[in-house]
Amino acid sequence: MISNVLTRWPAVTAGIGAMLCITALGSLDQAAQPLAWLMAPYGATMVILFGLPDSPLAQPRNIILGHIWMPGLCQLLSC
Repeated sequence: MISNVLTRWPAVTAGIGAMLCITALGSLDQAAQPLAWLMAPYGATMVILFGLPDSPLAQPRNIILGHIWMPGLCQLLSC
């Protein structure tokens, strides 16, 4: 039943996956106050990741490196 819903309605799958991921990041943000786990680009990333999983932009390499490389570059340039 659940697998049928997930394959028939990919938008529902995308919404559920994005909701769970952002909820987990929000919980981490509340648990570790000095650290910021929840950032605005995560919402757009979740749309790409769960809505278009076959897209080249949704590949793990692009997502992980994009969210690690850009903040590092921003920190470097702000010094």
